[in-house]
Amino acid sequence: MCKEPADDFISVQGDVDVKSDAASIGEQTTAPRKHKNNATGPRTKAGKQRASRNALKHGIFAKVVALDGESNGEYQKIWSELRADRKPQGAQEELWVEKLALDFWRLSRLYRAEVGAVQKHRLLFEWNNKSIRTEPVEDLVIPVQGLLRNSDNRYALRQSIMLLNGLRSNLEKDGINEQRDQHSLLLLFGQRGEFAFHFDIYELYQGAVFGSKITDEEREAFGSPSQEAYQKELIKRIDQEIERLQQYESDKESMETARHQAELLYRSIPDSKDLETLMRYEATIQRSIDRGLTQLERLQRMRLGEPVMPPIKLDVSS
Repeated sequence: MCKEPADDFISVQGDVDVKSDAASIGEQTTAPRKHKNNATGPRTKAGKQRASRNALKHGIFAKVVALDGESNGEYQKIWSELRADRKPQGAQEELWVEKLALDFWRLSRLYRAEVGAVQKHRLLFEWNNKSIRTEPVEDLVIPVQGLLRNSDNRYALRQSIMLLNGLRSNLEKDGINEQRDQHSLLLLFGQRGEFAFHFDIYELYQGAVFGSKITDEEREAFGSPSQEAYQKELIKRIDQEIERLQQYESDKESMETARHQAELLYRSIPDSKDLETLMRYEATIQRSIDRGLTQLERLQRMRLGEPVMPPIKLDVSS
């Protein structure tokens, strides 16, 4: 006679299920997390091959090649294009391809450095040229020499033209006045004696001053011109000097512009010290690229079963 354990089983099982089901559900949800933390990685050959490429998705050296201000994306582009061109297989070939990408990245950095060296060279020239063109006359002129003797300096030249215009205006308006014009004459022509410059204007003014201090009888006896004649002649010679200086300034400006352009063109290459450093660095990079290409080609030929020439080593000693 068969028993009917269904009711007993259901009732007992029902009592247990209320508590044990919740516990079992909790264990089921936490178990995958524990399993994930204790995971040992892929076990199949295909899975291991896929996992081996995870570190190469962006390049092993991708995080260390870019300096501040450089684009990591440019390096990624070089590396990706090299991978597409060389089609590496296996860790060694991948590493050599990335080594090549790193060398080509350094080469591009070298060319940027060359541009920076040229810009530095040109900016230094521009700065020095600007400093010379705006050099204060106090630091340039010895007082006894006067401004006209230093007319090669742009500031001295313009100051000379300004002072001559002022002297002319005073003569035309109020005539000869030594006390009024003494300071301008000293700045323009320097002190009397061996340092004096443009004796014609300076001495003509001194003659006019002398003529203003003598009587008409003495002037007639000495054959000295009248004050009006002195004044007219001084204005004429000052006008001639202003015209000469203005023409000189224009010619000098044209010559300076042409020289400046030629100098900038010359400075389109780095200076000798920077150039030597850049060329040595370029040679080092180029040797590294040649070696990388050779090693990668050897590995790929070996993988394909193609003949590989033995490496040639040259030991050059002095």
